[in-house]
Order: sequence, then C-alpha cells, then structure tokens
Amino acid sequence: NRGMAGGVRGLRAPGPRGRVLDLFWGIGHFPLPLATRAGHVVGVEGGAEAVARARENAAANGIGNVEFHV
Repeated sequence: NRGMAGGVRGLRAPGPRGRVLDLFWGIGHFPLPLATRAGHVVGVEGGAEAVARARENAAANGIGNVEFHV
C-alpha cells in the first residue's frame, strides 16, 4: 500500500489550495498522503470503525487538514 499511496500522491498533486473528496476511503491509505500536499481533504466512509482508524492514522501522522464523515 505504501508504494501505491506514493504513486497516487504523484499522479496529480492538488496543491496547497486544492481540495480533495475521497469516497469510501477506508482507513485513509490514499487520501492521507494527498493531505500532505492539499489544502483540505474530505473523506466519506460507510463504516464508523474505519473512520475511527482513519482519524487515528491522521493524528499519528500529524495530519490536521482532513475531515471525516460516516
């Protein structure tokens, strides 16, 4: 997953003013790396447990420009 996340990050960097919407993002493998380059990332996931883990992942990596929705 790390290699894939790095590849996603390099595809189209949104820039510091960019906004990203990711639907069904699980625990954040792809959107959290994008958040290091975007101004704001919104993630929507169907499972509350996955959202809780995504929040933990964001906090553990010092990423604060993300918003989570179930």
